[in-house]
Amino acid sequence: MSLAEHARGRVAWRAAACAVWMVLSLCIAPVAQAEGVVSKVLTSTSWWEWAGNGPFSSYQAACEDAMSVQHWSGAVTYFVDSPVKARCYATNASGDLLPSPTASMGYHEQEVNACPYPSVEIASGECVCPQGVGRTGRAMPACASLINVPRASNPPRSCPADPPRSDPIHPLRGVRRESVDTGVRIGRLALTFTYDSTALVQTGPEEVIRLPEAAVHAGGVLGRMWSSNLHRRVSGPVLSSAAASPAAAQVNRGDGKVVSFSRDGTGQFTPEAHTADRLVAVPGGGLRYDDVQTGAQERYDAATGRLTALTWADGSSVSLIYSDASTPVDVAPMPGYLIQATDNDGRSIVFTYAGQPGDARIHSVTDVAGRVVMLGYASNLLSIDWPDGRRRVFLYESGNDGALTGIVDESGVRYSSYGYDAGWRATSTALAGGVDSFSVSYATPPSIVVSEQYDEAASIVYHYFDWLPPAGTTLVDAAGTTTTWTAATLLNKNVLAGQSQPAGAGCSASTSSQDYDAGGNLASRDDFNGTRSCFVSDLVRHLQVASVSGVSQGQACAAVTQVNAALPTGALKTSTQWHPDWSLPTRVAEPNQITTSVYNGQPDPLNGNATASCEPGTAPLRDGKPIVVLCKQVTQATTDADGHLGFGAALQPGTIDTVRTWTYDADGRVLTANIGSGTTQYLRAPATTADYSKGDLLRVTAPNGEVTTFDRYNKYGQVLQSTREGVVTTYTYDLRQRMLSRTVGTKTTAYEYDAVGQLKKVTLGDGSWVGYEYDDAHRAVAVTDKKGNRIDYVLDNAGNRIDQRLKDPAGELTQSLNALMDALGRQQQAGVTDQAPASNAFPPLPNSPLPLERYEYDAQGNRTKITRGAGTLNLQTRLTYDALERVKEATDAKNGKTSFEYDGGHRTTQVTDPRNLVTQYPRNGLGDATQVISPDTGIENLSYDAARNLKTRTDSRGVLTTYGYDVSDRLTGAVYTQAGQPTETVTLAYSQTGAGFSYGMGRLTSSSYPGGSAQYGYDDQGEVVNDVQRVDASTGSNTTQLTHTVGYGYTLGNLSGINYPSGRQLGLTWVDGE
Repeated sequence: MSLAEHARGRVAWRAAACAVWMVLSLCIAPVAQAEGVVSKVLTSTSWWEWAGNGPFSSYQAACEDAMSVQHWSGAVTYFVDSPVKARCYATNASGDLLPSPTASMGYHEQEVNACPYPSVEIASGECVCPQGVGRTGRAMPACASLINVPRASNPPRSCPADPPRSDPIHPLRGVRRESVDTGVRIGRLALTFTYDSTALVQTGPEEVIRLPEAAVHAGGVLGRMWSSNLHRRVSGPVLSSAAASPAAAQVNRGDGKVVSFSRDGTGQFTPEAHTADRLVAVPGGGLRYDDVQTGAQERYDAATGRLTALTWADGSSVSLIYSDASTPVDVAPMPGYLIQATDNDGRSIVFTYAGQPGDARIHSVTDVAGRVVMLGYASNLLSIDWPDGRRRVFLYESGNDGALTGIVDESGVRYSSYGYDAGWRATSTALAGGVDSFSVSYATPPSIVVSEQYDEAASIVYHYFDWLPPAGTTLVDAAGTTTTWTAATLLNKNVLAGQSQPAGAGCSASTSSQDYDAGGNLASRDDFNGTRSCFVSDLVRHLQVASVSGVSQGQACAAVTQVNAALPTGALKTSTQWHPDWSLPTRVAEPNQITTSVYNGQPDPLNGNATASCEPGTAPLRDGKPIVVLCKQVTQATTDADGHLGFGAALQPGTIDTVRTWTYDADGRVLTANIGSGTTQYLRAPATTADYSKGDLLRVTAPNGEVTTFDRYNKYGQVLQSTREGVVTTYTYDLRQRMLSRTVGTKTTAYEYDAVGQLKKVTLGDGSWVGYEYDDAHRAVAVTDKKGNRIDYVLDNAGNRIDQRLKDPAGELTQSLNALMDALGRQQQAGVTDQAPASNAFPPLPNSPLPLERYEYDAQGNRTKITRGAGTLNLQTRLTYDALERVKEATDAKNGKTSFEYDGGHRTTQVTDPRNLVTQYPRNGLGDATQVISPDTGIENLSYDAARNLKTRTDSRGVLTTYGYDVSDRLTGAVYTQAGQPTETVTLAYSQTGAGFSYGMGRLTSSSYPGGSAQYGYDDQGEVVNDVQRVDASTGSNTTQLTHTVGYGYTLGNLSGINYPSGRQLGLTWVDGE
């Protein structure tokens, strides 16, 4: 019998073919080989013990001793099962296990005890190498540098490839993730703590080596399985050597993910599969990591791998300070701990630590306003105490203190529960009361496989951790619906290949599938209706450069994604070009239009490729290039109806381009914006004062000159006071930065929150209020008001409202709305019951003939049938859809059909009614209707200005209406002309001042029209207080202009009185807002 046969069902290869060493525990086989490097996959099996005549200088020597005693012949090979023990085998030249001399001896297995030099045996019986090195064997040095490469921690970049479910769990990996927003902000970064259970997942059928937690969670400053997004670092050979390496650098992202980079002989770094980020050695020392998705450049110290600064593409930045020998021990127990982060506006947050040197945990975080978040631990993160005194608690109840099993919220109630299988894969989650539950099971669960490489020249052992996919993945959601997923492994990642769903109301069971390209990018997706979407991506940058939607399931994607390839009827294509450094689109070609985005420092193709500049240029990024901000965006109409011509499409004649422009300061803050007919200006604080911090917005000047000032801020950058036309608005906030009140003039709106931060009550200026109630799962279950009216919501396990009960102040039921959901969570039936309260002396309410509606859907969830009066009248409306899920036809209960057609932007271009009368809406490439062609109203022609405001309208009678606008794109008038008729003009004016124009800034203050005019005044709340109507004098007997004034009064925002022109007055009294 061969060794492979002996290990059937496990990942195993012929041992004798491997003249190799092993580390920690293993059996197995070459998976890749280069000069000086040997790779194998690790697993384990059973053995017999051999005490031997040790200690031995190597595992080989121990095995040879065991073989000589047992008088075995043949080649001797061994595999390590623990630091102290190895399994020895005798094989022939073909690698087959030799016959056993006695039945009791099994397959020539023998366990030996040995601690290879220079490792030493400690009291627990383990062999220990010097810190930071790994064990080797088989004629190799006994200890070598160990580099863990946790590729399994880094999921596929595309969310559709690894979709989360519920709270969430990632079923394809069995990983539970939990992100906690601490409420602490610095620069563009929100300090976030992330739990990720990847390092718990079993490695292989019988795990031997786990994914190292320290490699994934940046030193464990939050305990096991937790990471902080400011505690990032680089590790690996790059910190000590400039030599080429297959895993030169491991960049910890501070969220449970690690990105691995290789380095070639020229010093260039290449990221692992699925990754577009960049790592660059900085001249003069240090490393720079470019996160192309977030636009951040991160600087790392070359010697320690610590993150020292972050700079975003727009110029904003955060710098980091670490403890040193002078740092007090109550701040950090030793040098090397992050103790302060400061942004480019001068705001800072501070960390302190508690614990032993090298194993300390974050003890507190002090935010920019001096408020403190406290953290508690057992062996893991146990609690977070917020500045308002509330506490969130994390539970680890499974016997494994790395497995998060639940969360107790700030109200002291258990909010969630999580379950794991025997291999520590997360398999279930539920909220309080068992609602919103989810579970996953497997025929074969996902696991992490460990492979090993030994670089003899560099004396480095590499452990690579990669995924093996699950099989027979079955998911059960909160509604009890069972679906199945199929998975594949692509470039060492588990990816979703397909899923099935059961039948629902109106549709049968169905499946969807998706495929990927060689770079791991989504290449095609077939939805549950059988419609295919195709995608083409840059294999290096992993950015989508083309997509085609709405083709049939049998359509080959290669035939429709090529440049200029004709598309099937109904299909649409989008093409995209990208910024050379960042994931920012520079040109997007869609049906009927091309949008060009010009960024600072990049060539402007619409200006002779001149380099665009819209900031001072005094603060380049860490790569020396200009900050990346959007200077100009131009949208041009084309004649390409379906987008297949891409960037080669011809421009549509007669359509004005839409142009928007911006300028910025050196920190990337907007100074001016021209997105219409005029320019809006923004003034920023140049320095920090008692009322605001550097960079806070102080003033906004609208294109028409109207000014709003922002007078005071808190340290969080939240506005405390603003002023507009003399009206002061003030704001207050609680200790968790939630708004408590907003006061405009004398009117205040107040907000209250419960212990977990959910909005509990809103009180208006007149004293009326609306309240909200929640269950322990944080779902809204009731709404009340001051008068005692109440709406109760009954929710199913998935959170759908299946019953809604309206009650009057006496608590009597007045109306009930109920619903029934199908297996796919879609509303299948809805009913309304009106009820007169028992105390009502009036006759009972009549029964509605249509109390019940039923609904059906297609497999994608589009509603296909509505039955009104189900079970009685059965009035049916049927809907059909095109391949892009747009309503194509609606058939009413009397079989009248209305059909719809659309342009490439999904805008209606034609409607055919049940009488077969056609109304058309021809549109330009920007989506504006240029005509309305109707059998009822004739032909109407429309035109637009550069800001896309309606400029002219000519109806079928020949009446031309010309519209005017101010620089803020507000309508200022309309001129009506028709041959043979006098011209008529209507004008509108805004923001006038003087008598009768109180608080008019930004509001309509007067209008004039043929035969008269009007004037309006307001109070500080924007309510109309006077309305003056004037009727012009005419020739003849009526030579006096008539003026009528209506006045309005308010109390706490409610209309309390009307003064009529006759002198009569009407008073109104309000109680609880009514």
